[in-house]
Amino acid sequence: MNSAKIIHKITNLLPSSSIPILSSLLSRLAYSLHEKSHHRQEIHNAIASALHLPLDNPQVDKLVKANFKHLLQTIFEIARFDQLKKEWSNLIKIEGIEHYQKIHKSGQGIILLSAHIGNWELLISGLPLLGIKKPYALTWKQPESDLNNLLNHQRTLWGTRILWTQELDREKIKEILTNNGTLLIFADHYQLGKTTVNFFGHPTRIPAGPVLFARKYNAALLPIHTYRKGNRHHIIIEPALTLKSSTEDLTPDLQKCINFIERWILKNPEQWMWIFKRGEWCLE
Repeated sequence: MNSAKIIHKITNLLPSSSIPILSSLLSRLAYSLHEKSHHRQEIHNAIASALHLPLDNPQVDKLVKANFKHLLQTIFEIARFDQLKKEWSNLIKIEGIEHYQKIHKSGQGIILLSAHIGNWELLISGLPLLGIKKPYALTWKQPESDLNNLLNHQRTLWGTRILWTQELDREKIKEILTNNGTLLIFADHYQLGKTTVNFFGHPTRIPAGPVLFARKYNAALLPIHTYRKGNRHHIIIEPALTLKSSTEDLTPDLQKCINFIERWILKNPEQWMWIFKRGEWCLE
């Protein structure tokens, strides 16, 4: 049995109240074991660079430790998605659902613009429980098949359907967005980006897909993100972005997108996925 399945089975035997405690204990161990690791140093450097802090500032180290705890707690929470529905009302607080409802009622397709902050997997899985109708999510297919199968199972438990980023089905995206459907896209994959924008004062690549598809298929682009506060997850849907015409340069609209992501990160810097260098400063 692989490690993903072991974590899944063990975590579901534990009470939900034990997850923060377990995450805190294990994150301290993980932080110590990674003292000289490449990953820990990358997180440290990225946080310092993004927040314009000296590398030896104690606040940077504090945020790195908090990030370790956040990631471990996220992993344990993902493993417990089987129990999500019965815990939903006590676990989730949503704001701004009226922005989605108004546009969906009009018949327009919707792109939900998000980032890997908070428990983003909970956002994927929980979309139907928020009242989002027949949602799709564009996600990264994991190279390890057992992990990918487990994640896909957790993501689709309540009705969310998955499209793979590596196998981009443009015809399916067209079908979704021209038929009053909803597609969740994460816009902080710098590895997939070709357009350069300003991110925390650094030139950074961002994928054009969210803006490109919204313009092409006349879909609304709604920013959405989640963050953890205590033992609850807050999901915020913001009003639709005003986009330029399909013939104009994509860069200004993509800058609007990254500005939202930057603002979310500044509010909860310990809850972003620094570990994968999504904020790589591409031209420096």
